[in-house]
Amino acid sequence: MRYAFVTGMGRSGTKFLGSLLALDINAFSAHEYIGNREYWLVSWYLGKVYSTVILSNAKKKIDAQITKDIFIDVNGYLSDSVESLNDVFENPAIFHLVRNPKKVVPSLMIRRDDRGIHKIPKNQKDIEAWTAMSKLEQVCVNWVQTTEDLLKADAQLLLFENIIKDYDYLSKHVLTPLGLTISKKQYDEFKSKKVNKTRGWLYRYLYAKYKGKRQISKTITFEDLTEEQRALFFTICGPTMDKLGYK
Repeated sequence: MRYAFVTGMGRSGTKFLGSLLALDINAFSAHEYIGNREYWLVSWYLGKVYSTVILSNAKKKIDAQITKDIFIDVNGYLSDSVESLNDVFENPAIFHLVRNPKKVVPSLMIRRDDRGIHKIPKNQKDIEAWTAMSKLEQVCVNWVQTTEDLLKADAQLLLFENIIKDYDYLSKHVLTPLGLTISKKQYDEFKSKKVNKTRGWLYRYLYAKYKGKRQISKTITFEDLTEEQRALFFTICGPTMDKLGYK
């Protein structure tokens, strides 16, 4: 069996892409098949000493249960596991899916529970700076750190904006390299369906109550940020956005 992984920051279109690639009848394509939030955090703090063991166990399960030509996991939880993925799955195809942070950062702010554990820096100086940051700044720092690490890793860059508007881009950068067959008609029909949309306020309120989390009362967009918040956003995210071609 062949293996492929698409990772990146949360809210960057991973669920959309995982569902889209599952249209190929010869492919097993899943969203967040390996690991969860706990895996994401522990793999960040402990690194390969943890991720290699978990991924090795996952590979045994995949090989025993899946009979398709190719296994694909589109999974932001694997963002710090590129080196381990290469070792365990013996150099699979690995992609980094990125989306404009003007969309990603506000979406992550809605879902961030300040009472939970998050991905924070690992040295004292950076931790001290982190604790003085606002939620916006912390989310921006997470986006930059994850994106920059993946740009340095052995992972092919995919721009979500191009995937959802250009079939030829998807074909050239994903379908052909992975040997997948998804027609233009299938692509257009799939795009017309909303995948992983932000739920309404009532649903999010009840879900937050069920999970014991705090819930922001409304959906936040980049336009809702104050002028000062936008300045902070561009100060932190701007240099990385320039590298990706986001103006």
